[in-house]
Amino acid sequence: MSRKIEFALNEDPQLVIKRARQAAEKNGVHLVGDASAGKFTGHGLDGQYAIASGTIAITIRRKPMLVPWSMIESRLQEFFSA
Repeated sequence: MSRKIEFALNEDPQLVIKRARQAAEKNGVHLVGDASAGKFTGHGLDGQYAIASGTIAITIRRKPMLVPWSMIESRLQEFFSA
C-alpha cells in the first residue's frame, strides 16, 4: 500500500536536499537524487520524491508494518524541511 504526502518547502530545494542527504547518511538511509526528484530507502522504508513550485511530493511505496502513517509523515516533514 503506497501513500502520497505533499507539503510546502520553506527554502531553496537544493539546501533542503543537501540537509536531507546529510540526515539520511547519519541515520542509515540511502538517498539519491537532486533538487527536482529522487528516491530513498532504509529501515524498511522505500519511497521517492519530486519537487516543483516550492512543494515536495513524497510517495511512500513501503513502510514497516508496525510504524503508523502519522509517524512516517511527521518524520518526513522533519527530514525534508527546515
